[in-house]
Amino acid sequence: MPPDEPTSPPAVATPAGDVVRADYGGGWIGGVLPALLAGRAPHGAPGWVAAARPQVLLLIDGLGWEMYQRFGAQLPALRPFDSTVITSVVPSTTATALPSLTTGCSPAVHGMLGDRIRVGGRLLGVLSWTVADGSPPAPAQVQPHQPFPGGPPVVVSNAKFAGSGFSRAHLRGAPFRGYDTPQELVAQVAGAVRDGAPVVYAYLPDVDRAAHEAGFDHDAFGASLALADAVVAGIHRSLPPYAALLVTSDHGHVTTPASGRIDLDPLGPMVSAMAGNTRLRYLHARPGAAAELHTAAVELVGDRAWVHDRAGLMASGWLGPRVSAVVAGRVGDVVLAARGDATLVDPSDRRQALLKTMHGSVTSSEMLVPLLTARGAAVA
Repeated sequence: MPPDEPTSPPAVATPAGDVVRADYGGGWIGGVLPALLAGRAPHGAPGWVAAARPQVLLLIDGLGWEMYQRFGAQLPALRPFDSTVITSVVPSTTATALPSLTTGCSPAVHGMLGDRIRVGGRLLGVLSWTVADGSPPAPAQVQPHQPFPGGPPVVVSNAKFAGSGFSRAHLRGAPFRGYDTPQELVAQVAGAVRDGAPVVYAYLPDVDRAAHEAGFDHDAFGASLALADAVVAGIHRSLPPYAALLVTSDHGHVTTPASGRIDLDPLGPMVSAMAGNTRLRYLHARPGAAAELHTAAVELVGDRAWVHDRAGLMASGWLGPRVSAVVAGRVGDVVLAARGDATLVDPSDRRQALLKTMHGSVTSSEMLVPLLTARGAAVA
């Protein structure tokens, strides 16, 4: 399916607390890889990128635009790159953003609406591709749109992701080259280029993991930035000057202290299932309880979250301009999007609330991501 048509204004820096809308059809993550595969420069990238071959796209998971601005001194390999800002998607989370990157479809179309989604009456953990009971649904049933319009790139990703349900949902049809170390990532990209791949898509998860587990002030996060910098430098040096290296991300992070936790337990009697994550939560109501749940949710979260009912969320365009009936069924009767440093805690799964940072909502820290571009730096 082709990318969605533009319906939202371009992303701009907004005052703290304002909603940042995904720029579906314009400068957004879902426009980057489809543009390369169609022989075009992505929105905001230099025009010369269209004719460059090979083209390598490196996605550094969890490196938002505001993080890139804040920690740029620790990423010296990126200094020569041209830079612009694009948006993630809603929810601003890997489980939703990567399917948009590879299909060119908004979440309203591909239906991968968060870390946990309700499919066929069961909650599916998207990244783990698991359900509580029985076998999970087939990936192509959950996300039916063929990835990589224009033909697949070579995918370079961690070997442990090969053949997973989530990989089959958003990477199917692409040749996969796995790696176990960052050095192997660089080598696999170089090998794919030597073998004649015109477009290579590489994925690095380490910055995201360190931010979640350790927070921005921990040495482990600094080490993850150093690792990402080394990967960028290694790929950059391996590419000839007629090649293009693009670096982007799927979302940013916000620090989520214990003081920001909102326990959703009081809503339990009205809720049949809680999906999403701690920054964007779908509340599926018990039969006949949707209106009561909406009122109770507004009273509980106050001004610490945006609150939509299902119809309001779909009309808002947050998920995209067109929401299919199948996807609409995965949206909660009530949807909460956290403001500030708030987290929305599911009483049946409190582990995610312990993470040092999180993402998924519509703040600038989560929604804005970099798109960085440079010519290859190999010396003949």
